[in-house]
Amino acid sequence: MVEKIKKINFSWIRNFKNTLRKPNVVYLSPNNLGRYYIGVWIISLLMALGYGNNLILLFSFFIFISLCWWAISAHFLGKELKCDFIWVEDGFNRENQMIHHSFENIKEILFYDDNYFAYKSDDAQSIRLEKRGRYHIKKIKVLIEGGMNLYHSWKYFDVDFFIYTYPEKKIHGLNTLFVPSPNQYTDFDQIKPITELIMNNKIDWKRWSRNNQLVEIAQSREMIQPLIFERKNHLSELERSHQSYLLEKSYQLAIPWMIKRDGVTLGPFKSPQDYQKYMRELCI
Repeated sequence: MVEKIKKINFSWIRNFKNTLRKPNVVYLSPNNLGRYYIGVWIISLLMALGYGNNLILLFSFFIFISLCWWAISAHFLGKELKCDFIWVEDGFNRENQMIHHSFENIKEILFYDDNYFAYKSDDAQSIRLEKRGRYHIKKIKVLIEGGMNLYHSWKYFDVDFFIYTYPEKKIHGLNTLFVPSPNQYTDFDQIKPITELIMNNKIDWKRWSRNNQLVEIAQSREMIQPLIFERKNHLSELERSHQSYLLEKSYQLAIPWMIKRDGVTLGPFKSPQDYQKYMRELCI
């Protein structure tokens, strides 16, 4: 009889690493260029001791003093890091989500969620997440280069906010995702971009004020019926991405939408707050 092998739980390793990430403590490490200079210092020191050359010994001493000075300056540069605010805009997976923070001249930011998984932003200006979801960020790591760009100094900060990543926008041609209504077009053919000079009364100025794009009213506003989304308890990834596409398109073109849940139809909705609320529901 073959015994069932138990799955080894390595979560304790992540927990141990997290205890080492103390907030508001400056950490310091040489980068690739710094390691090169340290290597030059070690070689020159060995040559000076091996050949008994005082000139090379003086050169190695000068490099050592310079490395110490640059390390101290990098430490104080990291000590000045303060987190006044940080938050991330909502966005779609596999697309950049803008990061807003109070830091200056930093190189990268790492976000740690409540399970101690890290999500990296290489430029500290945006982050791209590969999976839709709601990420509860509990800690961040802010990295900056200092000391003649020879050292990395970084700090950890305790935070508490959420990153919402919407499902990928895709249209799959699934007709069961919403309840059909008269004159309803999922390809939004009733809205045509402006291609030639037309009368002002035919331009939909309301939509222009929202997305800065001139469109022509091809049908009367009364004939454009709101989209009706059917929300089930369990949506597949295809259904989520399809509804994400339709909802995004409706919001951009100022077309109202309605939500059908448990036999009850709510709406119509079209405000930015409603758009954010229901897009966040698709994340979870």
